Amino acid sequence: MIQNGTGEGIPKVSIIIPVYNVEKYLNRCIKSILKQTFRDFELILVDDGSPDKCPQLCDDWCKKDKRIWVIHKENGGQSSARNVGLEAARGEYIGFVDSDDWIEKDMLQLLYDSILKCRADISMCDYVIDKGMKKKKQYLCQTGVKCKMLDKKGMLEYFFRIHGEKSNYSVCGKLLKCEVLKEFQFIEGRMNEDVDACYHFFKNANRCIIINAKRYHYFQNRNGITLRKFTDKDFDLLYIWNLIIKYVRKDFPEYSYYAEINRKRSYFTLLTKMERDYFKGNKELKCICKKWQGITRRHMLELFRWKMPITRKILLLIECFIPI
Repeated sequence: MIQNGTGEGIPKVSIIIPVYNVEKYLNRCIKSILKQTFRDFELILVDDGSPDKCPQLCDDWCKKDKRIWVIHKENGGQSSARNVGLEAARGEYIGFVDSDDWIEKDMLQLLYDSILKCRADISMCDYVIDKGMKKKKQYLCQTGVKCKMLDKKGMLEYFFRIHGEKSNYSVCGKLLKCEVLKEFQFIEGRMNEDVDACYHFFKNANRCIIINAKRYHYFQNRNGITLRKFTDKDFDLLYIWNLIIKYVRKDFPEYSYYAEINRKRSYFTLLTKMERDYFKGNKELKCICKKWQGITRRHMLELFRWKMPITRKILLLIECFIPI
């Protein structure tokens, strides 16, 4: 592992960016961070063995700004890169940004000020999904910005979507006290690892503040993970929720039911994502899909009573009875 950088002093915030095969988008991401109104941060770029020009781009940026550190490592996946970044981070607070996304120039200031003012362990902002390369919209003038403080009970209710709200399971767009991440590591080699991470964040925190200001931009890269068709890696969603059920039974047994119903929802989610031609000619996958449909059908009334959008409930009825 090679680490470059000339940063001086201990920064208040460490921002960690895993970098892999994003040479088109990396400069936009880094520029948005260097333009932050909050200046007391270090930026840790973890080159995860990227095969394109990203390693050189990282080194070039490192020479331009003393707050930037670069770590080059063999490819191990996004979680592996984040874990390496966590080991190197020196800040009192930690944030994550994905290398094809970008942030509004006051995001760090907003999160930092909020976490101090409210004596919270986590602060998180809202996000917007962008499909194009250009920054078409600015949200700095957004009016009616509201903050919501959650205690431990509130964080768990938010995580398990008990009141029907849409939970933000991404680790991005959040600022966390380093104590929240003590002895924590991202699960490597799995998708949906952010869900597991957010459970541990809320478990280890006492207070979280949610800010409805849209300051984080998720870029829908058509070659990225979030938009690609169903693959075997999607099975990891069940793996993650099975882990969380085990955690909850030990940590917060009173929330076991809510963990289990979220696992039931994950069967439904996978059923809707798997296209029928995916398992064409594969009897084993077809049997798995039928099993998911059977589980979803068995819990249909329970899921239908659960608080979720009416469009999802209509889709639930369709998926329960469409032939496989």
